[in-house]
Order: sequence, then structure tokens, then C-alpha cells
Amino acid sequence: MTVDKETNQVKLGTFIFERLSQIKDFHSVFGVPGDFNLPLLEHIYNVPSLNWIGNCNELNAGYAADGYARVNGVGALITTFGVGELSAINAISGAFTEGAGVIHIVGTSSTISKRSTTPLGVHHLIPNKNTWDRSQDHFTYEKMVEPFCCVSETLDDTKLDQVQSQIDNVIEQVAKQSRPGYLFVPVNMANMDISVDPKKRLNFKTYRSDKQQAKELASVILERLYATETAIVGDQWFKTRRHKLNKFIKENGFHCFSTFLGKSVIDENQEHFHGVIAGELSTEGSLQVLNQFDAVLHLGVNHNEMNNFRNWSPSQHVKNVMEIGKDYVRIDNQLYTYVDGELVFDELVIQFDSTRLLKKKEIIPRLSQNLPELDKSANVSQKSLFQTVQTYLRPNDVVVCEMCSFLFAIPDLKFPQNITFVTQNFYGSIGYALPATLGASLAVKDDNSNRRVLLIEGDGSSQMTIQELSSLTRYNVKPTVLLLNNEGYSVERIVLGPERPYNDIQPNWQWTSLLKAFGDTDEKKSVNIRVDSTLALEKALNREDDRLKFIEIAGLNKLDVPWRFAYLCGKHDN
Repeated sequence: MTVDKETNQVKLGTFIFERLSQIKDFHSVFGVPGDFNLPLLEHIYNVPSLNWIGNCNELNAGYAADGYARVNGVGALITTFGVGELSAINAISGAFTEGAGVIHIVGTSSTISKRSTTPLGVHHLIPNKNTWDRSQDHFTYEKMVEPFCCVSETLDDTKLDQVQSQIDNVIEQVAKQSRPGYLFVPVNMANMDISVDPKKRLNFKTYRSDKQQAKELASVILERLYATETAIVGDQWFKTRRHKLNKFIKENGFHCFSTFLGKSVIDENQEHFHGVIAGELSTEGSLQVLNQFDAVLHLGVNHNEMNNFRNWSPSQHVKNVMEIGKDYVRIDNQLYTYVDGELVFDELVIQFDSTRLLKKKEIIPRLSQNLPELDKSANVSQKSLFQTVQTYLRPNDVVVCEMCSFLFAIPDLKFPQNITFVTQNFYGSIGYALPATLGASLAVKDDNSNRRVLLIEGDGSSQMTIQELSSLTRYNVKPTVLLLNNEGYSVERIVLGPERPYNDIQPNWQWTSLLKAFGDTDEKKSVNIRVDSTLALEKALNREDDRLKFIEIAGLNKLDVPWRFAYLCGKHDN
């Protein structure tokens, strides 16, 4: 840390970036420059391990930071006062909903302006409703963020002794809770000297609830676990515990399932994995297997209409459901709130005694999928795309899928080991996936894991955030992009108005020429391929090439969607 050894002082802006650099595998900061954050941005160059990743707009920067966080745990973006931070607010809402640890640093108006009694008419700040009143509320935007962040800190030059603890609090809470946090930095403070404790380390292991209570709850759950034939369900809020969870499952032979939002939490290659459960949207045969158990231990619970289609619950199939959520535990319909669910699980693993488990009865597994033979010369369909993607996937891949038609086929895929799945299948802001792929690809680059990144996205959602395609080549990342060209919003067509023009987009985009137009004029960084048949798609996917691979899949039927989405909309024939 670049702290003066005699005074223990450091520039505030430099300290922020040095603290960020202490996060494991954290090397990329996203954002867009603006006059209120420029003094802060200058300090990133004092920390050689960090890279500035300039985005095409602030919304995309938020999505990219989200994608980065899904792979490496924490992402960060920097925006400017008002116009920048508000542009990113949709991305932050999505990160809060889906559980992504994003630090949003905002360069705000100066502390001088905030305290001034003279009307200044500061730009980027909305004026008073009364045109005769020139006063402005400099905290208007900061007041907006409380519902969708886990922590928010505003720095103040009259409280410089608190700055280190405020900065650390934002970083620690975001990392621990896997939800966004805000740090508001007045434009005149970035170059200020602050006194810090250079020996103080960031603490990412601080639990948010009483450890004794966690021990007691774990003990109660274990007594029920020992007395019943129990299956484990892995859900969204246990993604940060997935390696420990899978070790626990495998070592003790538990049967297990995942939810729609928990896809990739459970290792799907273990002997006792029985698919995705989501009521009538479950994978084939999964509910029949669930019916054979006495109890369910549901870990990382996230109740919503995607996981609980038509108000479905595991309690409709088993006598006893024990839930360990993000911040609660439910046992025998008794709710314990403000409990750190991860701490309870950690205590459960510590206390677990495998000798007390019931002798496991024989469970009849669900039937293996029998995939039909494909006519590979025919146009790509949702079914043939599913089979092609299934064959393509390898262990450790990062799969990013837009809120497009193919997302509803994802539960039926059997993920190889250690897949990271990135999507917004509950919040569902279309356009998310392309910038998120930038973030995920940079996270892979930063942690030196050499993992493949696959993006699956529809043409309609791509048009929302297409500018960020240029950033993929700008920052030398090499995902494989599958662009599903079905000439508009197929998801919406199934919901309503299949032939209505409101579900159309401008057709005939020259998709395979876009990267050329965006700067890769000689295609040194990308290979662009247009396919229509399954055979051509397979060849394109398997082509050996050390460049970004952009594959447009043309000729798709605009009303062809996976069975799960048709069923969801009441349009399923079978």
C-alpha cells in the first residue's frame, strides 16, 4: 500500500483502488468517465494491478460488472453524478435480484456544493419542482438506492477519520452478501489525504448473525436429517457455497436436485443428481423421484414464480421441508429471521455425523434422456440447438444465456462439472447477456483459468446493448457467441401477438459484419460465420480458432420455442 510511513496518509482515490485490488482475482474496473469522477479515475493508474475497462454506456458497465462478479465474486463500476449513475440503476437492480456482488462507485457533486446556501444550478442534478426556487437536493439520487443495495456509504470531508471504515464496509458487505453496494465519492475528495491503518486487512468472513444461534439451528436440522430419508435441493443463494455443498453431498451419498435459478449449484454428474424441480416445469421424471423421499433440505432458497411455477413447493411432495435461506431458516413452519444461512450450513457440516444417517432405501432414478436422431442438413431448430449445445459443453465452461427463448431449455441440459451459469432468469432485463459476457470473459482472463465462455443470445435482445460487442475485441477477449436470428421477440410472440409488428425488429442486420464495422476491420481478432443447418453449426462451433467466434444462426422459425416456455404460456400441445 502506498502509504506515507511517517504519517500513515494516502490519497483517498488511491486508497479506494488499492483496497479493490486486495480482492482475490480482481483486476478490472468498469465504467464511463464523466466530469464528476475524473479526479477519482486518475488514481487507478497508481495501482498497476488494476485495469480500467471503459464501456459504451453506463448500463452496459453495470451489466459487465455483474457478469464479472458472477465468475470472480465481486465486480465494480464507476459512473458520474446523476446521468451516469441513473443509467446504471437498472443493472444494479438486476444484480440485487439475482445475487451479484457489484460495487457501484459514483463521483458526486462536491461537498462545497452540497453545503452551499447559494443556489448554484449544478448540472446533472434535477432542479426544484418550483421554477422560482433554485435550491437543489444533492442527495436526491443517493436516496433512490436503498431498496436495491446491501450497503451505501457517502464520504464527507468533515469526517475523514471515518473514510477507511466506510470504504472497507462497502467492499466487505458486497463480497459477503453477494449483493450490490454504493460508495458515493464527492468530486473534490479524490485528491485529499486521509489517515489509514495500513495493518488493517479486509475481512470477508464476518458473519451477520449470532454463531451460537447458528449452531443450535444446525443441530435441530441434523436431528431431522438423521431421522428421515432426506434429499437436498440446491438453490440460487448457495452459489458461493457450491464447492463445499457438493463435497458434503458426494461424501455422504445424498440424493439431490437443483432449482431453475439454482442451475449449476449442484454437480449434475454425480450419481444421485435427479434434475431440476420447478413444479410442472421440472425436468422429466424429477418430481417422481422427489416423491420417494420423506424430507427435503432446501439450501439457498429463492421463492419466486420461476422456481415456484403456479405456487408450487417441494412440500407438495414430501412431509417435511427444512429451508436454509440467505437470511433465514425455516423448520417445522417455524421461521427464524436475520440468520446467516451460510453460517448455519457451515455449522451443519462441522456437526454432521454420517454414522447416524438412516440406511438409505433404494431410490428409483428418473429415466435417462433419449435424444432423437437429427437431420443435420435441416435448418437449426430449438431441439437441434439444444442437442448441439449439449455436445459442445465441457467441464469448467462459463455459459451466459440471455432472457431469450433458449433459456427455457437450459434446465434440460446436463451440465458438465464446474460449469458457471450466468443469466437473469428472474429479473429478466433483456440485453443483459452481451455486456455480462464481456465481464465474465475478463474475469476468466483475470483469474488465468483459461475457461471457455459461451454466449447464447437472441437478435432482439442483442440490439438493446449491441455497442458492447466492440468491447469484446477492444479488450481482447474471445468468447463464442451464438446469435439466434429469429427476426424479433420470439418470447413475446408466444405470450401475445405472434404476428403483431410490436414484436418485430429491423430485419436483415448484417450480423457477421458488425465486428468489422466496430473496428476489427481485418478480422484479426474475430471470426464471423453465418449458418443455417445443424451440421454447419457443429462445424462452426468445433472450428479451431484462437479468435472471438461470432456465429449467426439464421433461418430459425420465429415461433419455435422450447417446450417449457410454451407450457408456461399455456401454448403446449402435449
